Amino acid sequence: MTNPNLCSQCEGPTEAPHAAMCNRCADVWLHGAAGSIEVAEAAQSATRITLEWASDVTPERIEWLWRDRLPLHDLAVLAGEPGLGKSTTTTELAARITRGELEGALHGKPHTVLIATAEDHFASVVWGRLVAAVADMDRVANVKVADGDLLTIPGDVNELARVCRQLRDEGRPAALIVVDPISAYLGGVDSHKDAAVRGALAPLAALAQAEQVCVLTVAHLNKSSAGKLLDRISGSGAFGAAPRSVLAFARDPDDEDGEQGNRRVIVHAKSNHGRYAPTLAGHIDAPTVEEVGSTVSRLVIDGETDVSPEDLGSNAAADESSGEDVQEALCDALASGERLAREVKKQVSAECHVSTKTIERRATKMEAAGVLLRRREGQPPKMFWTLAQQRQASSDTAVSTERVSTARPQHSRATEGKEKAVSDTHAELSLLVRQRPGETYEDWSDRIDAASTPRVRRVA
Repeated sequence: MTNPNLCSQCEGPTEAPHAAMCNRCADVWLHGAAGSIEVAEAAQSATRITLEWASDVTPERIEWLWRDRLPLHDLAVLAGEPGLGKSTTTTELAARITRGELEGALHGKPHTVLIATAEDHFASVVWGRLVAAVADMDRVANVKVADGDLLTIPGDVNELARVCRQLRDEGRPAALIVVDPISAYLGGVDSHKDAAVRGALAPLAALAQAEQVCVLTVAHLNKSSAGKLLDRISGSGAFGAAPRSVLAFARDPDDEDGEQGNRRVIVHAKSNHGRYAPTLAGHIDAPTVEEVGSTVSRLVIDGETDVSPEDLGSNAAADESSGEDVQEALCDALASGERLAREVKKQVSAECHVSTKTIERRATKMEAAGVLLRRREGQPPKMFWTLAQQRQASSDTAVSTERVSTARPQHSRATEGKEKAVSDTHAELSLLVRQRPGETYEDWSDRIDAASTPRVRRVA
């Protein structure tokens, strides 16, 4: 009769009464190495960990498909709110790659682009955009699955790698694989769990490294203006953490047409490979493509701008102040004269705990009432705001100063004109700028004086 307190493998004592095996043999058995004590000891001495010394490593240069923005041999993401033109951006990049005109390591060397798109019809929408962007159509391929189902990540990654090797053997190597949007191809992966998303994206990163391509996943940004830009990527935080480079595609905060405008910016929101690339400003054009019988969208890049990730959101989660508070803060912010609109919105947002969209709406109302003026300047264009009274007072003062310099006997009349301009501005601002709680009348009046006194432009 078998002793219930002895291990059935090594016949040694078990740690628990009536246990079939001791803990050591049970551990070996669970790992598929059941047998004698010698087998158990050999299995325990085996290890999966090895050390690679830095002195033995051959360094590899970082190469860029799109200089400082999209790394070759790595995973990247393009994130933006729905409907702004993310897919239009990927087709513009694809077209430039097929012509060998994208600034980077492959400039002057046309390459193939693979596009997996789940939201846009390839034969009409994507095809038309590629034509508008002047792509080499023999170097762009729609990634399809034989059974008609969607590509799955990570299930079909090995097949993608096989296709890349086949293209390389045929003499038309791929440089970019677009997955648009990544959330549509994850199959049963829970897109809100970090471990699950990282597990799905890791094979894509390995594919990029092994096949020397850039894998560009497209992701959505939620419409919240609160918090950091990377935190706005829908789903798990791994969508922003796993890629080595993150580009954000958003409305240009300097676009005077607001949400109806066509101006866009491409902001470098994350880089694991050194410096951040300058922000690019552009606009969405709508050329007609006869073959599809419709207009299509095309991104036209206009040049660099100084928009930063911080300019695309607000630290405030809700609009907690009234419109009058925002208007007063705007008047205070513009008291010293004309300023860049984006800087004003950032300042007022921090002071009043409101979103930039709320500030933009209040500025629009002030403009309609003749209180605020907008001016666009530069290329890419930048928006400047100023108070209408200040611009008029500044103009009157400049004229008065010019008269003083050419006809001194009219000095008293010029001074009267200046004083009248300041007085009129003071009276109009007093209707806009309210006296603050606890603020004396004298302090309130002094604050209005500071806002209404124009900066004199001296004329020689």
